[in-house]
Amino acid sequence: MKTSVVLITCPSCGREKKMLPPVEGYRCICGKNIVTKTRRLFINCECGANAKYLTNSSDRLIETECPVCGQPVACEWNAKKWCYQTIRSEL
Repeated sequence: MKTSVVLITCPSCGREKKMLPPVEGYRCICGKNIVTKTRRLFINCECGANAKYLTNSSDRLIETECPVCGQPVACEWNAKKWCYQTIRSEL
């Protein structure tokens, strides 16, 4: 799966912006300049959709929406694999 989108999150206001690569920097609506040091993000939604992004987030937990159904998907940083992965719900 080829990375097609960079998910940029503003550290000041929390706004998210999806952009096509390459992205070297971004200026948010709030005026904050964001340098895009990115990490991999893999989304596996309950609807069956999969997506691969790059993100500038450095939080342990992040939430983004599924590109197909729009439902929120919670992801956690996996230090061993050096990427964000979907948190699996245990039923």
